[in-house]
Amino acid sequence: MKIPKKPLLLRGINNVLEFGKHKGKTIQQVMKEDPQWLHWALQNIADFKMNRNALLLLPPYVPGRSGSDYDYYDDIINPW
Repeated sequence: MKIPKKPLLLRGINNVLEFGKHKGKTIQQVMKEDPQWLHWALQNIADFKMNRNALLLLPPYVPGRSGSDYDYYDDIINPW
């Protein structure tokens, strides 16, 4: 019997993380609070993938920057 392969989950900004230090938060929340963690997760966790729309909203990786430096990003995610 062949075990079916787990389907690839492409996470969007409203998906809730089910693992790690941001467990229980949405991708959108983590983008605002700690976008560098998302860059780390994309590079280091094999089955962590984000959809194209979420990737386009992710701020660029900047070495040495903390999540609090991204307060301007709230206007992009929540323009209303």
